[in-house]
Amino acid sequence: MFSYSSIEHMGIATLHSDWWSLATFGALLHMLVHSLAKSAIFFTVGHASQMHRTQEMDKIKGLFKGNPLVAGD
Repeated sequence: MFSYSSIEHMGIATLHSDWWSLATFGALLHMLVHSLAKSAIFFTVGHASQMHRTQEMDKIKGLFKGNPLVAGD
């Protein structure tokens, strides 16, 4: 469901932008930042599921203890 929201979100942002305007720059910047943030989220979730060897959310706990880089320490 998380990835489907990106497709819908990018379609709306593309639909509402005009060429050669400030809105176009804003729409393109928004799409760029959105795609980078979404990629980072997917990468982090994949790393957490590999670290705990499961995809069940109830079993994925202790991320800060298991990976200090995530905690920022």
